[in-house]
Amino acid sequence: MSGAPDALIAERQAAIVASFARQGVLLGMGGRLVSIEVGRWTLELPFGEAVAQQHGFFAGGAIGVLADVVGVVSARLLPTVSGR
Repeated sequence: MSGAPDALIAERQAAIVASFARQGVLLGMGGRLVSIEVGRWTLELPFGEAVAQQHGFFAGGAIGVLADVVGVVSARLLPTVSGR
């Protein structure tokens, strides 16, 4: 890739990292952003008491928070209508 796309990728990565840092609920549950690459990113939420329901499985609310964050981050990785 040339300089312009690289700069755009770096700009999006910085925006994603900043957005993730404001995800109080997910961070409070122990979630962390592991990596961001072109077309792929990795998020971890370790299983433990903070995210478990009474039967020992992930709580639906924790899964809902993950789905919300996945949607936001994935949308930020897509080009906008203007091509940026």
